[in-house]
Amino acid sequence: MSETIVVRSSDKEEFSIKNWHIFFFITFLYLIITLINDRFIMTREIYGLMLADQIESNRIDDYYEMLKRFSVYTYLALPIIVWLKITFIALLLQTPMMLKGIEVSFKETFRISVLANISYILLGLVKLVILFLTPTSDYTSALLNSIPGSITNFISRESYSPIAYSFLSSINIYEVLWITIVFYGLAKLKKMDRTDSFILAFSIWLGLTLFQFSLVLYFNKA
Repeated sequence: MSETIVVRSSDKEEFSIKNWHIFFFITFLYLIITLINDRFIMTREIYGLMLADQIESNRIDDYYEMLKRFSVYTYLALPIIVWLKITFIALLLQTPMMLKGIEVSFKETFRISVLANISYILLGLVKLVILFLTPTSDYTSALLNSIPGSITNFISRESYSPIAYSFLSSINIYEVLWITIVFYGLAKLKKMDRTDSFILAFSIWLGLTLFQFSLVLYFNKA
């Protein structure tokens, strides 16, 4: 996490943007998005609308208060979760190259993995804007769980099972942006040709998507 970008000014001063700077900035944005969503989107009123047909009103209050208490632990755990996710992706990028005898440092793959999170930050911001512009009375579970720019915006939800619909929602412009950022980062290393860089980026995305789909499938059958 020590790779730097050096910017020189006319008076010879240097400013270095290190991997840990980017990591903390990305984590800060995740925290802000989560905080805004918890405080201004998922209010007691929204939980009341979403759960009115499932549980009694007083139990909704209890459920909401419980979520508020646990939200503190969510904020505390978020930096660790983000770090683990980024580290895991970095290792996934590094391992195939090492197996092919390509020397690449962990700080290089970590940087690519960090920057790839820009796509998910963008997704979070777009969802917040859409929800802010939507009247509360029009909120539905489908709207809250929808992915803007996904292929599911162009198909009928009723035509697919919930599991299939969940898988199709992962095909969206933000995942394409993720693949593009990873591909560009790998190509910039100049350790392998652009075709191999794209194949590696796409393969990791596909593997992670299938893994997430398998987990959804497993828990739905459990």
